[in-house]
Amino acid sequence: MKSLFATVCLCALAGACPASPQASQLAHLGARALQERADWNFTILDFPGASDTTALGINNEGEIVGRYDAVGRRHGYIRTGDDFTTIDVPGAVSTTASGLNDHATVVGFYSSANGVRHVFQLRRGVFVTIDPPGALVAAPVAVNDPGTIVGSYVGMDQRTHGFVFRHGTLATIDVPNAIQTFANAVNDRGDVVGGWQSAGDLKFRGYVLRGGEFTVIDRPDVSLIIAIGVNDEGSVVGSWAGADGVWHGYLLRMGERRRHRPSPHRSRADQFIPFDPPGFLSAPGEANAHEPHGINEDGQIVGYFQGTDGRRHGYLVTADRQ
Repeated sequence: MKSLFATVCLCALAGACPASPQASQLAHLGARALQERADWNFTILDFPGASDTTALGINNEGEIVGRYDAVGRRHGYIRTGDDFTTIDVPGAVSTTASGLNDHATVVGFYSSANGVRHVFQLRRGVFVTIDPPGALVAAPVAVNDPGTIVGSYVGMDQRTHGFVFRHGTLATIDVPNAIQTFANAVNDRGDVVGGWQSAGDLKFRGYVLRGGEFTVIDRPDVSLIIAIGVNDEGSVVGSWAGADGVWHGYLLRMGERRRHRPSPHRSRADQFIPFDPPGFLSAPGEANAHEPHGINEDGQIVGYFQGTDGRRHGYLVTADRQ
C-alpha cells in the first residue's frame, strides 16, 4: 500500500470563497414517484450471497462500484456487465468502493485494523492511500476522468470538511456559514456537489460548486436535502426528507446545464423529480431509506434502498430524457 502526500490549500477551490452561497429557487413539480413511469424500470443489484448491497458509483461504460456485507465483513466490488468482482484493500478489515471513472480508476475508503478510516485510489492494480493531513476520519469519495478526487473528512476541529485532490494539491471545501460541509461527487467539468449544514437553522441543504461559486439546492417543503451525484450535463441526484424523516430520492435537471456559468434566471428551467424504488421501507423516521448515488451521461442512476425485507439493496435505473 502506497501513501500519497499533498500540499493543503484551505477554504478555496478556485479562488476565494464567496461571502455567501447563492440560493437556487427550484420549481415545485410535485412528488410523482419514479415507478409510475413505465420507461423507468429498476434493476435490483444484490451481490451473490451478501446480506446487504449498495451501489455507489457508475461510469459512462456502465460499470458500477459499491460495497457488500457477507459473513461479518464489508467488501468493495466492481460490476462489469453482469459480473461482480470483489475489491479488498490489502490488510484492511473493511473496504468500500464509492466511485470510478472511465479510465478504470476506482476510489473509496477502508478501515485499518485499528479502526481508522482512510481514502484509497486503485489504478492499474495498485492501491494508494490519500488522506487529508490532520484528518481524524475520511469519508466516501468520487473521481472524474481528469483524475480529480473529492470526498469529506473530519478534522482536528471536529468539523466535517469537503476536499478536492487534483494535480498533487489537496484543497478544502467549506460552504460559507456552514458547520459541516460534505463533497460527494465531481463531474468532468470540475463541478462539485455535496451537502452542508447551516450554522443558522441547522438544516442540511445541497450545493453545486462551479467556477468557485456555490449554488444552494433547497426546497421549502423538505426538512433536509443533499446532492450526492452529478454528470457532465449537470443533472444531479440525491436524497431529501420530509417532516416524517423518511429519505427519498430525487433527480434534478439544472436549467441551462450545458453552460459553464449558470444564468441568474436558471431556476425557470429547473426540474425536480422525486422518485423511490419499489419495495423501499418508507416507515416514519427511517433515515437513509433511499439514497441515489451516481448518474452517468446516459441517465443511468445507481443507488441503494432499505427494503421492507430488512436488507439494503443496490439498484440501477435509467431516467427518461424529457
